[in-house]
Amino acid sequence: MARPLARIRRPLSILGAFLVATLFAAPLGAQLTFEPRGEVSRFVPPRDDAGSWDGTWWYVSRDSKIALWIRAENGTPQVKLRFLSMNAPEGFETDWTGAADYITKIGPGKFRLTLSERDLNTIHGRWDWSLEATDSARIESGTFAIHRTNRGRQLALVFEELIRTMHRKGRPDDVFTSSPALTFFLASKRHVLWDELPF
Repeated sequence: MARPLARIRRPLSILGAFLVATLFAAPLGAQLTFEPRGEVSRFVPPRDDAGSWDGTWWYVSRDSKIALWIRAENGTPQVKLRFLSMNAPEGFETDWTGAADYITKIGPGKFRLTLSERDLNTIHGRWDWSLEATDSARIESGTFAIHRTNRGRQLALVFEELIRTMHRKGRPDDVFTSSPALTFFLASKRHVLWDELPF
């Protein structure tokens, strides 16, 4: 019997993302910048245009591991993403269009990373993610911007808004709105395997 989705912990912890970004994102001596978001501040590393997109970037928290592979096609960046939850048996890898359809023990999942405006230094797009169970569903959607930081050795994926809806049969939906910022580290300027990343 499929388990209710409500029993699965959130794969992507906003608190975990905030702590990782705060502790490890900036070089020694750098000026830390915090932006107010309601009752919680988030750390957003300052943009710089050093380096390039091409390569493999990684992020880790106590709840998840994420890799981004980025390449330029005719000067336009393309992104492939892989996600692995540390709390639940859930993971997927997109193709170069940012799409992934996958199966978990509780039901099917669907993820879309859709890029819109993009150039040598910034990438804008949408994040859409759903997971369905027998009597429940988890839906995430939002817009984001990506920029490089720390002399091109890191990149920041900054959500303008991320809306997470928990649907349970026979109950009102629970809706959560946040604006997390995730800091990724450059593993290599080439495309390396997932197993080679220093998680």
